[in-house]
Amino acid sequence: MSRPPLHALQAFVAIARTRNLTRAATQLNLTVSALSHQMRALEERMNQRLLLRGPRGVTLTAQGERLLEDIAPRLKRGVPVSVETVQTRLPEGRLAAGLAQVQKDFPGLAIGSYPFYREDGSGVQLVVRGRDPDAVDKAAAAIEAVVRSQGAEALRLPK
Repeated sequence: MSRPPLHALQAFVAIARTRNLTRAATQLNLTVSALSHQMRALEERMNQRLLLRGPRGVTLTAQGERLLEDIAPRLKRGVPVSVETVQTRLPEGRLAAGLAQVQKDFPGLAIGSYPFYREDGSGVQLVVRGRDPDAVDKAAAAIEAVVRSQGAEALRLPK
């Protein structure tokens, strides 16, 4: 059997360390769906179940624990990515000019806009990602100010 792809092993280690698909996906700048597909493919390739997915996170099987012990020390860990999410009920269009300015003020950060539609209404989650936690926090505060300048509530979501 050939070796599994490095990106799949790195993803596995991120899940194992966070015990949470959403947090691991955020760290890796992937969607939860893409990360889940990678793990299923890794499990199929290795012909072993590595993860048990549950409503309160992820646990490792005995095979997963052995794999983690084997590969984690060999993988280099990069600088962690810091993430802050600001949620509001405003439509994206009302925030465009303000967000453009925040992006200009923080060029080293990634800012994403993710609309949502729920039974109780719609809105947008504004996500700031970067390697400098202080800059990420300042950019999130600037986004909150943009939202409030439009007369709306800005809610910083827990990590």
